[in-house]
Amino acid sequence: MKLETRIDCDIIKVNQPDMLLASRLKKKIAGLKEEYRDVIVLRYYQELKYEQIARILGIPLSTVKIRLFRAKNELKKVFDKDEMR
Repeated sequence: MKLETRIDCDIIKVNQPDMLLASRLKKKIAGLKEEYRDVIVLRYYQELKYEQIARILGIPLSTVKIRLFRAKNELKKVFDKDEMR
């Protein structure tokens, strides 16, 4: 299922340094595989429950949990790699 995954940093009320981090995060999320990006956007930007995400995507609840876990690990790896530079 193709979701609208445009992430608008303006929806997050943050101060300027946090806005820079939010912008970096937005770019990293955009670089994720679609299946990971979809669950991240639905969970953290749309603030949906796992059950709602499963229903929307037509996947089992366990798959939602696995994809969120893997997506967060991918983001952590990317940010850790950036910190090493």
